[in-house]
Amino acid sequence: MVQYKNDYKGWSSTLKGIFKSFIEKKWAPLAIIFFGVLINTFFCNEQSIISTPSQEVKTESENNKYPVDPDGNYIFNPADNRCNQLVAYIKAGMNDAESFEHVSTQVWHPNMNGEYTVEMNYRAKNVYGAYQLFMVIAYVDSATGNLTRVNDPKPVGR
Repeated sequence: MVQYKNDYKGWSSTLKGIFKSFIEKKWAPLAIIFFGVLINTFFCNEQSIISTPSQEVKTESENNKYPVDPDGNYIFNPADNRCNQLVAYIKAGMNDAESFEHVSTQVWHPNMNGEYTVEMNYRAKNVYGAYQLFMVIAYVDSATGNLTRVNDPKPVGR
């Protein structure tokens, strides 16, 4: 069986050769700058030292990623995305409203009807007095911030 010699040195040996020739010619400072720019170009993100993005002034509406109702109140709590109207609606239908514990809330962009789809997980006591995890899906009007539809809460798990 014939074995062929691989003459390809690869990128690492090529870069070592270039760096070695820079050092032999006493161009070390230039080599350091060259490799710094090379590494910065290939391995850094867009906001690197070489290419700084222009600073644009953002308006107040661009800074506010949370939607607000016509009165200027947040529809969803910025801290944990909870929808206060949905929480009040769920608590009104519970046997023990004080046992309500918010777990998580996911909000999707408005659909074609202009409604946010909201999935909220919460923990509350069931009819036997044991804590259970529930999930509810609701729809919130993006213009007014009012609940439009609320599905029945479903137990999560078992």
